[in-house]
Amino acid sequence: MKARRRWLLAAAIVLLSGAMTLAIACSSNNDDDGGGKATATEAIGGTPTEGGQTPSETMAETPGATMTGETVHIELTEFKITGLDGAEIMSPAAGTVPFEVHNDGTVAHSFIIIKTDTDAGSLPVSGNAVDVSAAGDKIGDSGEFPSGEIKTLSADLEPGKYALICNIVGHYQQGMYATLDVM
Repeated sequence: MKARRRWLLAAAIVLLSGAMTLAIACSSNNDDDGGGKATATEAIGGTPTEGGQTPSETMAETPGATMTGETVHIELTEFKITGLDGAEIMSPAAGTVPFEVHNDGTVAHSFIIIKTDTDAGSLPVSGNAVDVSAAGDKIGDSGEFPSGEIKTLSADLEPGKYALICNIVGHYQQGMYATLDVM
């Protein structure tokens, strides 16, 4: 039994060192103009900071941290809009921002992005749903989708304030909204 544990430990060390070597080797970027190309290291979490953490690890620990080029993960439940597992929604950098929206609730939900200066909890309501055209500029809309599904969408976001809502009748009034600040 001890020999098997030692073998598994040795195999894990070899695999980890190989992955680290690949990440380090692929992280060199000879593109002097900073042409926006992501390196292999950036694709798996970025170059380590002074503390040895990658930017994604740092952002996970820093509420409201700015993301660059990363997917914004959203979780829809009854009746909340949060980051995955109830975490705070991270603030993305301006530009084309990909969203991955998980309906982890028990009923159908929707996900709408509205550019607005109005507080997300104070949008105009008409007929038990947000009057989106009166609330601001609709930037993205997943449409209604059932429990257990994941929708992806990308939105071109300028710096500013956005409301994220579920606009199925009654859901907004029950608390299905959040604010997204884009840097």
